[in-house]
Amino acid sequence: MTAENCSIKKCFGQECFLEVPFFQRAYVWNQDNWKELLNTLSQESASTLLGAIILQKRENRGSRVKSYAVIDGQQRLTTLSILLCACYDHVSHNFDLLPPAVAKKYRYAVDSMLYTLDADQLEAKMVCSASDRDAYKLVVFDRDAIPDDACEGGVYHPARGIRANSGDIRNPNKSLIVDCYNFFYLKLWVKGPAFQIALLDKLISDSKSNQLLARVELSKSEDAQAIFDGINSTGVRLSDEDIIQIRARMKALTK
Repeated sequence: MTAENCSIKKCFGQECFLEVPFFQRAYVWNQDNWKELLNTLSQESASTLLGAIILQKRENRGSRVKSYAVIDGQQRLTTLSILLCACYDHVSHNFDLLPPAVAKKYRYAVDSMLYTLDADQLEAKMVCSASDRDAYKLVVFDRDAIPDDACEGGVYHPARGIRANSGDIRNPNKSLIVDCYNFFYLKLWVKGPAFQIALLDKLISDSKSNQLLARVELSKSEDAQAIFDGINSTGVRLSDEDIIQIRARMKALTK
């Protein structure tokens, strides 16, 4: 086991996949969690850790790219990656007002944190649970795509687009993943360009002052269940029923 405090950039910056194991529950954070995270990151000198991220090395998925199972911290990692998308979207709207080198730096940093190149195919670095995968792909990859039926007859039909006029991603399935993006997109729009740039700088900075995550890495041979049982993070607490179900699924994996 290794443990270190690290920046958000370092946690996401490796060329790897961060996979949510099938025994983990779906994304459950809500506005209270999103607001708390944004408030913490808004502090000029945030000395409080955002929380712990516990990863375990996995066998590679038939590729050269490393893969880690997210034993704890999937809610936090997922939310941070969505916040990164929303923040980048606002800043990129004003790229014409920034020096080209600065715009290029932002684009490269965000792409390297969100995506991993595997066998010449760009994939999301976070591999969410099956129930969240489509919504996460929509936010991370397709939020600015134009559906084929939105341009029927050579005419663009805004009501069929992915985004509403407000900039929100349409969310007919009531996904918390999409709600999370829309929450951050609105909050950052209210706060304005100066805040957006300052926050993006913090998210992509690897400086000592931005070591806001406790990253624990387990080897393949270590007992992830024992670690899981000892977790006491600041995220949404698991119910007794959740813990019983997850333990059963983890045991099934070792048989």
